Amino acid sequence: MIKFAQFIFLIALSKTAHADSFYKLIRYNCDRQNDRVTVSYLDAYNDRGEDLVENKGKDAWEPSKLIDIDASGERIAKLRVIKKRCHLSDGVYNVTMGPKVFSGNINGRCGNIMSIAAWIKITKAGRFIARREFEDDCVDNGSPIIVEVSLTARAKEAILKQASHDEFFR
Repeated sequence: MIKFAQFIFLIALSKTAHADSFYKLIRYNCDRQNDRVTVSYLDAYNDRGEDLVENKGKDAWEPSKLIDIDASGERIAKLRVIKKRCHLSDGVYNVTMGPKVFSGNINGRCGNIMSIAAWIKITKAGRFIARREFEDDCVDNGSPIIVEVSLTARAKEAILKQASHDEFFR
């Protein structure tokens, strides 16, 4: 009977629930051949997320890695941005990307690292073309999430691709 109880305990221990790990990336692509600049917002859970991050390439960043946390480990102290320039047939597009923080308190509502989203700004010759946040709110399950912002040369505005909250966090 004791061996049976130990067996049941081992099975229960191996089946214990664990928290999922969720990964997000922003990926920049200046495609001069097709006269287009694109920034994608990607996501994946657990092993797929680890693979996504491991194979992200030089022009992709985790929004959560673009923040510095203060010495207490409780507050966000600094936000960093990524700046890129894309030379298309009609001029130079400046692309700035950064983390969107919902709470400066890491332990507060929407403050955990997995809640950090991203934003993008595209300008040309000092004129704003696009300024978008990929996610509206960390708890708003009804709003779509922007998964791609793209712009072709001579376009007046960016083209957005969106996914529902459930599609993005699948």
